[in-house]
Amino acid sequence: MKLYYQLPYLTYDYNQARFVDCEWEEALQLYKLIYKDLENFQRNFLQKLESISNLETLCVQLGKHFAQATPISIKHLRNLKDESVRYLADYYADESTQGNNNTTISFFDNFVSKLKNNLDDDLSEQYWIQPPASLSDLVQDKIQETISKIEMYTISTENEYVELTIRNIQKLKVNDKTKYLVCSNCNIESIELNQQLILLEVDRNQITSIEFNPYLEEANLLDNPLKYIKLNENLKLLHVSHPKNRNIEIDNSINNEKVEIYYTIN
Repeated sequence: MKLYYQLPYLTYDYNQARFVDCEWEEALQLYKLIYKDLENFQRNFLQKLESISNLETLCVQLGKHFAQATPISIKHLRNLKDESVRYLADYYADESTQGNNNTTISFFDNFVSKLKNNLDDDLSEQYWIQPPASLSDLVQDKIQETISKIEMYTISTENEYVELTIRNIQKLKVNDKTKYLVCSNCNIESIELNQQLILLEVDRNQITSIEFNPYLEEANLLDNPLKYIKLNENLKLLHVSHPKNRNIEIDNSINNEKVEIYYTIN
């Protein structure tokens, strides 16, 4: 099992205890450039990782050496292999060219400030309370009773590829013929897989635990409040994240050595 943590701007290889596509010192210098001071680094980076026990050693080392680190240069930044951080070089080059190279303001805080300045005015007063759906005089007491959740839903279609858009399903049961299932942002709490499923994409739901079927090869469980995942033997790729960046127990008792797991930090 290969486990990767997709941190802000960089990917960390947990098995090798190293950053992907850059050295440890380069990563430290990059974060120094972005977050500037230790307080900002702790608030916007280290606190996001404090519930993930696998990253405890990394956080301690980054926090210990952050104050003494020097920011990475724009030239060095452009030469990093990780393509996701190269746009930062253009950002800081533009700031410097425009004479706005204020080293006391972090990239994170500067981004938030610009975002706030571009938000539209508050239009909340324009919203109004919706009347009952029925305006008929036949009904005197119009008390709204909304069925907001489906306790159990079984996929009836026998297509191999299924995209589901029904929301607020407490438990979803997959049809025996389904091989590829996509149900993003459906507010699903639990899911019963079939034996034939190969692809599962259930990002942005409310799933807390899941056991993979024998033939599943790829799964996307991003943005679910996961606590427990049991792997199978055939899984090759797994993407996970937790809305609050909590620790997720990954049960690899079946000893799947080829699977690559990417935990994305929100």
